[in-house]
Amino acid sequence: MFAAPFSVLLVVCFALNAGANASEEASAPQDARVSAQDQKSDSAPDKPRQTRLQLADGTPVRLKFARKVVSSQVIAGEKIPLEVVEPVLVGKLVAIPQHSAAEAIVTMAQAGRSMARGGNLQLKIENVRLANGELVPVRAVKDVEGGGRKALMIATLPFWSFDLKGKSATVPAGAEITAYIAGDFPLDASKFQVAGASPRQKDLPK
Repeated sequence: MFAAPFSVLLVVCFALNAGANASEEASAPQDARVSAQDQKSDSAPDKPRQTRLQLADGTPVRLKFARKVVSSQVIAGEKIPLEVVEPVLVGKLVAIPQHSAAEAIVTMAQAGRSMARGGNLQLKIENVRLANGELVPVRAVKDVEGGGRKALMIATLPFWSFDLKGKSATVPAGAEITAYIAGDFPLDASKFQVAGASPRQKDLPK
């Protein structure tokens, strides 16, 4: 009388156990794949973080005159050749190479005058060229303090003046002046060479 229900119960239990075993077997490979992926992810080397390079505001650029300049021999608007004295580095990269050409523009040129009034020579340097060919502006002073119109004029109108009483103002060849980068400028590291490396070494893998 009770044999039939008991056999049905055994069949149901067997079916449930079989389904559970099948589910465990089906999930086992997936769990193994997930574990393998986690191990692969953990073992993968971290990608190096890219450091943002920047040519900072106020960075000095030493320049020297390529030839002698005399206030009585030049006129306003004339361009005077200059040369970068030493490389400007950002980290290990050469932002401005040594011996790079630059130029100053004569804004005022007065010869020596009577009554001991000396000559006056005023020059302006508007920008310098980076190693990648880009131009960046410069100014005559390192820091621009305060604000308003005066600070703006100092930052955007960089003048260098040379005066000499009783004679024409003269700047000898090789004389040095310092310009300062006007503003912060981000640099793309792939466009600049490492200091001391040859052009071919720049592209070699590290």
